[in-house]
Amino acid sequence: MNRMLAVAALCLPIGAAEYTVDVLKEEAPKELAEAVRKEMAPSGSRVLEKEGGKPHADLWFRASIPLEEGAESLMVKYPALKPGRLVGAIRFHAKGGDYKNQPIPPGVYTMRYGVQPEDGDHQGVS
Repeated sequence: MNRMLAVAALCLPIGAAEYTVDVLKEEAPKELAEAVRKEMAPSGSRVLEKEGGKPHADLWFRASIPLEEGAESLMVKYPALKPGRLVGAIRFHAKGGDYKNQPIPPGVYTMRYGVQPEDGDHQGVS
């Protein structure tokens, strides 16, 4: 689970306030399709701004992630995960942005595993 929280931390704004993480004893939100909700663990994690304790995001991960045989590659960190595989859900409490300063409106989103293509257009990205 800690590895997944590290991945989810990529969703946090760079250069913003420091954060803490608490256990969230709450099921995945009703905004998710029932088929997605039933795959989620019964509780999640809440990311709080360290200063003031204001909630930033809530995260739920799948109770179990199906794995497959994967081709070994230096570029693929988790070859047993199929690209596009549902790994969890996240709820942002307030407007935020990604590393390119593109806005992310408050709301609930699914999180899926993705791999950058090895086509030369994505050099230097991890």
